Amino acid sequence: MRWFAPHYNTFTYLLLVLIITAGISILAFTEYVRAQNLQRQLSLVEQKIERNPLLAPPSTIKMTDIGMLGDWLTFRLSKDVAIFTVSGESMLPIVQNGGKIAAVPIRAVDEITIGSFVLSTMLGAPSLVGHQIVEIGQDSQGWYALTKGTGNFERDLFRLKASDIKYRVILIIY
Repeated sequence: MRWFAPHYNTFTYLLLVLIITAGISILAFTEYVRAQNLQRQLSLVEQKIERNPLLAPPSTIKMTDIGMLGDWLTFRLSKDVAIFTVSGESMLPIVQNGGKIAAVPIRAVDEITIGSFVLSTMLGAPSLVGHQIVEIGQDSQGWYALTKGTGNFERDLFRLKASDIKYRVILIIY
């Protein structure tokens, strides 16, 4: 059986090879640029965290409670850990919308420190709100904390009482 190919001249074949090569090069370059942009964004987030320690919560899981089981990373947690799904973008870039967090109930006010991520009831909010503690103080009504979403420009306008803070975030699951 004989193959019947269209009759093209050498110039046409070279042009076709050049177009295919250029297309592959453009795809490779596009992927390279995308990877560079992602690396640049990650670098900016890391620099922002290094300059502002409030962007990263204090360590709440001891290294002795982290282990490996085969291919699994394991965490030894207390049995009263609750898992929540994040809704909203006020904690970007640390916590993503739709992400999961693990939190433990607050038992004493001394568990709350500046930099802690907490879940609290806030005035008028239909559910718990997760923000970071940026200030702790005392006033005529007693202990209070001010919070801020890491993705927000301003801190929250109201003071939280100890009874408003329900959970402390111990793990962010990406």
